[in-house]
Amino acid sequence: MAGPAPLRDFALKVEVVAAIAVALVAAWALREAALLFFGAVLFAIVFHAAARLVMGLVPIGYGWALAVAVTGTIVVLAGLSVFFGLALEAQVSELLAQLPGAWDRFRELLGAAPGGDVVERLLEGLNGAPTLRLLGWVQGSAASFGKGLLNFLLILVAGLYLAAQPRLYIDGAVRLLPAGTRDTVRRLLAECGEQLHRWFVAQLIAMVVIGVLFGAGLWALGVPAAGALAVFAGLAEFIPLVGPILAAVPVLLLSAGGGLDLVLAALALNIGIHTFESNVLQPLLLRGANAIPPVVILFALVVSFTFFGLLGVMLAAPLTIVVMVLVRDLYLHEPPLADPAAKRPTRLSARRTPAARSGRRG
Repeated sequence: MAGPAPLRDFALKVEVVAAIAVALVAAWALREAALLFFGAVLFAIVFHAAARLVMGLVPIGYGWALAVAVTGTIVVLAGLSVFFGLALEAQVSELLAQLPGAWDRFRELLGAAPGGDVVERLLEGLNGAPTLRLLGWVQGSAASFGKGLLNFLLILVAGLYLAAQPRLYIDGAVRLLPAGTRDTVRRLLAECGEQLHRWFVAQLIAMVVIGVLFGAGLWALGVPAAGALAVFAGLAEFIPLVGPILAAVPVLLLSAGGGLDLVLAALALNIGIHTFESNVLQPLLLRGANAIPPVVILFALVVSFTFFGLLGVMLAAPLTIVVMVLVRDLYLHEPPLADPAAKRPTRLSARRTPAARSGRRG
């Protein structure tokens, strides 16, 4: 009777290994769908926060508040598009038309600078201007752009559905888990949602501030297409570390037409704005929230690009925030980050309650 026991243990181990292998293969095959779902959750958090803001201003229900928030967002974006659309379209066309010539002037400027001959020899290996090759790549990637647009619409619509009935989806997902883990999962979901909400609001404010500062600075310096470059710099701010570098490239190229002084001034403007952002703006916006160390976000960008491509790079920062929350809670067993702003109303309300006042009178 003792003989079959080792066989049963071996068969159980084989089944466990096979189940893990199947789960890993399924996770790899569905990685893009999982990332799209995460993006939808991020949009749902934003819509939910906007609805709560509307409810704080107007005494209406959550459904109507969500409709008002979404409609207001669409109206504002449409108004901004109409107001700035023609000017930005002209500036973007001017930007694309000037990039090839700006690249040639930039190479000439580098060749005349000290040590520029070394850089010139390195650039000789390029087959034509990289801006021309980039334009050709963009023109040949219409299918990829269409796929990205469809993915964005999918994320947007799914985010609206999730925001419309968040409790339905949360309860449905939690009920699939063992009873002993449901409270922990609910707590982790609430903490992740709070941290992602604070990060997104801070990121949105930073994008607007960076865009305005770039636009004003480049306009003052006389750099061509300052408005289009400012919009690109603000949007690129969504991608940490890599985004500011990408935004600086067209600025420096177009500044080359004004000589070395304008290039140095544009470079100083870029460094100054991002120094202000990293040392003043971001610490103020992310006070009490998860601060991602630069090395961590750098490796997160590499890993996200390896597994998920460009969409993974765009969502690397919020994914890292979720991982940090899980590690801090499940592995380090640290309490959730306290929100300094949440403590002040508690103390004020304690001082101003009728019971507290009556207690002081007594």
